[in-house]
Amino acid sequence: MHVTQRIDRLCVHLVDPDFATMAAGFGADALLARILDAVRAGRLDALAADLDALDQVFAENGIDNVTTGSRSYGGPPANAARLPGCGPGHPSFTALVCSAPQRCARTLLRPVDQVPVCAITGHPLAAREIGT
Repeated sequence: MHVTQRIDRLCVHLVDPDFATMAAGFGADALLARILDAVRAGRLDALAADLDALDQVFAENGIDNVTTGSRSYGGPPANAARLPGCGPGHPSFTALVCSAPQRCARTLLRPVDQVPVCAITGHPLAAREIGT
């Protein structure tokens, strides 16, 4: 799994404030801080070892696949190349995407009342027009 995909998974976990509390309880608060600092600075090239270490700490405490996801493969879904409601004759729509300099793949396609923020940088997600 590519580092950016692993950062995507970590970002999703960080939306839950209990995640950082758990990391601190497992003694991984400095490790998590180092990872977040590297992502904020756009230094993803050397993160694999730290992400592996974070996964190991959580695994030792009974929580698997924090940044690596599951280890199964079911093939791409039949509609993998199409977004719902898109195709010829459909208007473009706005998606909310990560606003970090080295952004992850987090994307919200549904309407929201309040623009969510990136769990790593704290910056609001950015609106992007997606044409069909």
